[in-house]
Amino acid sequence: MKRICLLIGIAALLGTLLSACKLYSPCAIPKRIEKADVIGMWHLTYSKHYVSDPIEGSLVISGTTTYLIAPKATPMSLEECEKGGRVSPKTAWELCPLLRGPRYPMEGEERIILFEDGTYQQFFISGTYSYTSPLNRWEMITDTPDSPKLQMQGMKYLAEGVAQANSAISIFLNPQVVDALRIQKFNATTDPQHRVRPWITYPDNGFVYLYLRLCDGRLSLVQMVFGPQDPDSMGVRNPVFKYKGR
Repeated sequence: MKRICLLIGIAALLGTLLSACKLYSPCAIPKRIEKADVIGMWHLTYSKHYVSDPIEGSLVISGTTTYLIAPKATPMSLEECEKGGRVSPKTAWELCPLLRGPRYPMEGEERIILFEDGTYQQFFISGTYSYTSPLNRWEMITDTPDSPKLQMQGMKYLAEGVAQANSAISIFLNPQVVDALRIQKFNATTDPQHRVRPWITYPDNGFVYLYLRLCDGRLSLVQMVFGPQDPDSMGVRNPVFKYKGR
């Protein structure tokens, strides 16, 4: 009997650990972070990362099942997008011919250097494109219902490709699923005047967020995402910035 109880206890513990891994692994939310911890160089590599060039005048997808026409955000249904055909929200982005061009692999190296005076510089280099930003402002935000994050003024969002980053087409960027669920929970119990908007509009808002994480035990910056997300998938989308030191 003692052996059976021990096995049950171990199974319960493993279940708890697996549940935690599903929610946080491999990128956990740090319990404590200070500005001094993030000063220095951050780096990521785009490899086996697929993007699509935007079609001028195309539609833009929000974090919901509704397609929107930028920049006025006029609603357009999935049926209209598919000209009468019905598609699920998960496949609409890939199937809707009005939205994007063909997918292709994106490669390149991206770096950001955060300085103590509240400025930063962004660099990107690939075989076909290079970019060096001017000095822009950054700010750490810790008092927030989602998780600690950096607000990066003037940063190019390159995870959807170089063409999109330099396009005038507006897109809606959302936090990763874990943070989106935290915001959803906060807004459900908060007065409407104090609720948090879960998305930003790029490039209109003039900034993007980078979320502070511990990915595989290393201090990391997780990017925002474009398009619908599966609420049952807690994995991190898009390449992650890793801290390289001062």
